Amino acid sequence: MMTIWVNMIIGGILLFYLSGILVVIGLLIAKVTERQRERKTEKEKFKDYKDY
Repeated sequence: MMTIWVNMIIGGILLFYLSGILVVIGLLIAKVTERQRERKTEKEKFKDYKDY
């Protein structure tokens, strides 16, 4: 009976840890895509300045 509880606790900790890692990866991807968008808009602005 004790092994079931130990397995449940270990499983819960692993799930919590994995979900935390997924959240961190998601935030990193969001930041990278945001920077890429900013670079695109900067390039477009630079093109607009070149036209003048």
